[in-house]
This record gives sequence, structure tokens and C-alpha cells, in this order.
Amino acid sequence: MVSPNSAKALIQDGFQINVERSSSRTIADGEFDAAEAMLVAEGSWPDAPLDPIIVGLKELANSNEPIHHTHI
Repeated sequence: MVSPNSAKALIQDGFQINVERSSSRTIADGEFDAAEAMLVAEGSWPDAPLDPIIVGLKELANSNEPIHHTHI
């Protein structure tokens, strides 16, 4: 999981951190916003470019479609 503190450290090291907005996540969007992470639309990860690494997805709907991103 990426916390606001770890997001801030990664951003300070030159990484771009995008965090999906979520009303059900334990950590509020505002905490990631304060860490200067880029907040993106909830559920937008399938349309993200292929080069980012996706971290911390919640339960996914059953599907036979391949997942093309790298996930941790």
C-alpha cells in the first residue's frame, strides 16, 4: 500500500504518483492531495497508460478480459 507519507517521499524523489479518488478507502483523498499526489477519477486505472505500475487495487469484478498493466 502507498500511504500519503510514502507518496510524498516518492514524489520528492521525482516519481509521479497518481491516486484514484475513493469514498471507501481508509485514507481520505485529502491526505493524498496534501502529499501532492495527483488525484484521478475512481475506476480510471483500466484506461491508464501501460507503463505505470498499479499498486493496491481492491476487489475486481469477475472478467475474462486480460489485465495489461503491471500490478503489485
